Amino acid sequence: MTDHERFRLLAAAAIDGTLTPAEMRDLGAHLAACPVCRAEERALRMDNQLLVSALTPVPVGPGVRAVVVRTAKGRRQRNGWPLLAAAALLILAAVAAALLAGGARLLQSSEPTPPIVRPVAFAPAVTYRAGEGPGSIDSGDLDADGDLDLVVANAGGSGAVSVLLGDGAGRFGGIASYSAIVPESVRIGDIDLDGTPDLVLALPRGDAVVMTGVGRGIFGDPVLHPAGLRSREAVIAAIDDDRWPDLAVVNDSSVSILLGAGDGGFGTATDHLLSGGPALIAAADFDQDGHLDLAVGTKVSREIVLLWGDGQGGFSRPQAFSDSYDPTGLTAGDVDRDGDVDLVVSNSGPGTVSVLTFNPAGPFFAPVSLPVPHPTEDGPGPIAIEDLDLDGWPDLVVGFGVHAEIGIFMGDGRGGFLAPVTFPSGGGPVSLVVRDFDGDGLRDVITANANDGTVSVHLRR
Repeated sequence: MTDHERFRLLAAAAIDGTLTPAEMRDLGAHLAACPVCRAEERALRMDNQLLVSALTPVPVGPGVRAVVVRTAKGRRQRNGWPLLAAAALLILAAVAAALLAGGARLLQSSEPTPPIVRPVAFAPAVTYRAGEGPGSIDSGDLDADGDLDLVVANAGGSGAVSVLLGDGAGRFGGIASYSAIVPESVRIGDIDLDGTPDLVLALPRGDAVVMTGVGRGIFGDPVLHPAGLRSREAVIAAIDDDRWPDLAVVNDSSVSILLGAGDGGFGTATDHLLSGGPALIAAADFDQDGHLDLAVGTKVSREIVLLWGDGQGGFSRPQAFSDSYDPTGLTAGDVDRDGDVDLVVSNSGPGTVSVLTFNPAGPFFAPVSLPVPHPTEDGPGPIAIEDLDLDGWPDLVVGFGVHAEIGIFMGDGRGGFLAPVTFPSGGGPVSLVVRDFDGDGLRDVITANANDGTVSVHLRR
């Protein structure tokens, strides 16, 4: 039996849960290195999903599945059954149970009807001054009036943080500016759990900064926390599973973890060294073990690096994989609705958007590249996953900086995406947020534009 044949059998058995931990590790390592087997494993998984869909709502008792799985595992261990036989036994038992229960329904088509993809449209963008060199934007109710507001990190000039208060109808005003700092990025979160939003900034000199909210959209003086050399982006997350928010800060050579101290402050940073120029970060429980993990995009080595969290603030040795990435945008979400967290990466160099669906043995399947309207060296940038047309399937929003546009990739109802439709935006969108800013129940898009110092408000219509 060749290696490929062996791993095909392992893939079939993995789908039905009859592999040992050692076999799962072997399979994962092989799938990471073999695109042919990755494609075959994905096809097997899709076929299995279709079978399960066909059997539903015919109940296959949990006892049947449990007995079959235990029997398959036990007999394989005792008698050395071929791995495919274990998987086949489970499938045959399920089919037999379905037929006994009136399984004529199995003959009906199991291919779900995809939803009708409704195009989305936006009113012409309205721009507001935000400062010099906006580089990051976030939104939240900063003044407790029930309306969404904006905060913008301006890295140009002497640097500043700008706060724009919303009126609930998609308009913004009352700009306030906090100067004397040069932030790379900004995030909104309640760090001290007092019910008032706070700001977390990443500074290029190597600090994470907390500006405590005092109410009415006003913030206190910045408090600095050392976080590596040239901090680029921070995420607020529950890293050690206690009630206090923690920080993960990506910088030039590491990811710095700052655990919440319980008083609105943080402990000393723990650095996890990463080569290759870390630049972007996303946090999610990718392996579904109840602990938060981190995905990092590197600009120099052009990789996606995973760090697996242990729930105590620690992370395993980084696991890197590469497919000619040049990440300018990174976000996490369940794009194919299978219950796993996937990754979407926008790549400036190759001018692509890559969708990486999670593979329990992988950790990810080979990326699927989406066509972009401007596949140039300065192509897609910031990216977000949102259900814009409310059909239950995720869509993608991407900023195209050089071309001053946003692109909308509508979900096709099968886990893929349609070709993008573009809309004019401000000059050089480098960051974006997707929320319902005017209260009409539809998701709007706001971009921060580095070239003209503005934010562009794209309201749905």
